[in-house]
Amino acid sequence: MQLIKIPSSLGSMKKNAGTEKAPNLIIDGLKEFYCAENGKVPEFSVEEVKVSKNLSEVHEQVKKYFDKIKEPFIAIGGDHSTTYGIAAALKPAMLIFDAHPDLMQKFDPPTHENYLRCLIENNFVDKSRIVLVGLRNWDKEEYDYLIKNKITFFSMATIARDGIIEACDDVMSAVKNFSRLFISLDIDVLDPIFAPGTGYIEPGGLTSRELLYFIERLKNLKNIIGWDLVEVNSEKDTNNLTVKTASKIVFEIAS
Repeated sequence: MQLIKIPSSLGSMKKNAGTEKAPNLIIDGLKEFYCAENGKVPEFSVEEVKVSKNLSEVHEQVKKYFDKIKEPFIAIGGDHSTTYGIAAALKPAMLIFDAHPDLMQKFDPPTHENYLRCLIENNFVDKSRIVLVGLRNWDKEEYDYLIKNKITFFSMATIARDGIIEACDDVMSAVKNFSRLFISLDIDVLDPIFAPGTGYIEPGGLTSRELLYFIERLKNLKNIIGWDLVEVNSEKDTNNLTVKTASKIVFEIAS
């Protein structure tokens, strides 16, 4: 499996500076795992997108890199705006695990608060081919945008009501017929007790086991072209818990 580092936090507008350190730390943490839960030992190759200190240039550098990417892959950010360049290149269907919808008003260059809205309104991603999971805090403008545009989402309230197995069944049904599915994991989809090291902690999220359950099930799909994992910030972490959880997630995806 290709692991691709995107060490940029510029899209966080200094609100989550430190995420640029996450790719190296997460990859270094892989050595602490020896065998995945399915009994396999994943093999990795590690590459890095060379990024500048200008956010507009970062988006172009990431897009150019992923225009030529070999699938499948796991990209490791970085803040969530790094997903913009990936999706702009691949024009995929998207399954996004996140506490927030990232649909704030469109402005350029895209940031971690509006990268998804920019992807939609710049016609890189079809809003009918987007599914969001784990939402639990949004601006009224974002909520109205979701409803007006009929974007499929599964809030944490829905997941808690239906239970993790039924919720996962519903998510699988929603994405199984998409072609070229890209899965984006914002670490803040997890409850902060499991992932305190991120910029916007939101109570009431998934447990780490519940997210791993989703991943285990999703890996059975045949339409996945790649994954990313973003918004891990070691400078805000406690006992290296978030970094280690992120390494565990990458290890299990790759197995």
